[in-house]
Amino acid sequence: MARIFVSYSRKNIDFCKQLTDELQKRDLDFWVDWEGIPPTVDWLKEIEKGVEEADTFLAIVSTDWISSRNCIIELEYAVKNGKRLIPVVPHDIVWNDVPSKLSHLNFIFFTEKFDFNLQLDKLFTALDTDYDWLKTHRRLQVKALDWERSNKEGGFLLHGKDLDEAEGQISINATKDPHPTHLQREYVLLSRQGATRQRRITTGILITLIAVMLGIIGLLVRPYVEEAIAKAQAQDQSNMIIVSAGSINFQLDNTFETIYLPEFSIEMHPVTNKVYGLCVKVNKCTPPIGSADFSNAQKQDEPVVWLTIVQAATYCEWLGRRLPSAAEWEHAAHLFAQSSRNDGHFSLSEVWEWTSSYQESNLQGVSGEWDGQLSNLNIDWIFLQEKGSLNSAGDLEISTNISGAFGPNAGLGFRCANK
Repeated sequence: MARIFVSYSRKNIDFCKQLTDELQKRDLDFWVDWEGIPPTVDWLKEIEKGVEEADTFLAIVSTDWISSRNCIIELEYAVKNGKRLIPVVPHDIVWNDVPSKLSHLNFIFFTEKFDFNLQLDKLFTALDTDYDWLKTHRRLQVKALDWERSNKEGGFLLHGKDLDEAEGQISINATKDPHPTHLQREYVLLSRQGATRQRRITTGILITLIAVMLGIIGLLVRPYVEEAIAKAQAQDQSNMIIVSAGSINFQLDNTFETIYLPEFSIEMHPVTNKVYGLCVKVNKCTPPIGSADFSNAQKQDEPVVWLTIVQAATYCEWLGRRLPSAAEWEHAAHLFAQSSRNDGHFSLSEVWEWTSSYQESNLQGVSGEWDGQLSNLNIDWIFLQEKGSLNSAGDLEISTNISGAFGPNAGLGFRCANK
């Protein structure tokens, strides 16, 4: 499996050999057609295989390369597979003739005006940039192509750790070159749907077994079993996403602070009436204080509101989770909620959401993060609430509100983060 696919015109074979000699000196694997495969079906399969299994598509762009139909076929297939494109120029060319798929890139020039060794250093720097992502991109594309060529059989889908890592890599590297391909996104999405279906089947089997056990064990165990079922259902209906570690420029009042956040997970949606009701049903949570919609059958999928921060923290603790900090909420929103990058990963709503961040009286900025334990709660703390929306250009706008811990209202809900 070669790291670099080299595309060149036979009329530039001398330069191609000079360049690949340098690649070989640095033990960089490459695929190049020295012999000249006849343009047949077998030739096309060989080219496709070489491109698919490479991390980078290195094009030796010359006048002859631009006019070569075979070279353009190679380029188009590399673009289709989302490969990183690195164009190098051995001789002067007519720029208006350069294919549009390359024209926006930074070319590396090896013409007589430039020092060969300096340009070679630029090439190796480009080849090493984000190399881990390049390897991941290639592996994921090969797996997705195998799945597509097998009529999208479920047996080829990702699962377990492979699926979690693929989702995380696509999220983290969504804006990097090369971008995740449409096929990769579809492959990972359907893999997650398949895993979710399997989990629900497993949950259904578990619930059935628990129901049988209920008949045997009797009423003494029933409350614990019912809670376990409710908790499993609540976890299944409140999926979480992984938010990569990073820094956020967090501003509150007249204070401005750069905060580094380690990796964490957060729920994709605010907690709904239906999901919160599962906790209430097993007497682990108390009903909202003033909500007329909580029991409305038509509004079960809407965010639960009219909760104090104690009620919100109690629910998160019940699920083995916690309230997110204000910085975590904004970091997740910035990464996933903008329309240009959002694949349903972080939904915004019309409600403000509780966070664990608080201010002490008469102070500006964030004083600390509440751990969710009632014994450690100071009733004088003013808690931060976050809310986001997208403007007409699809850009994220975030607002922050503050109120006391026991100040629920009709526009105040919450979501949980990992413990």
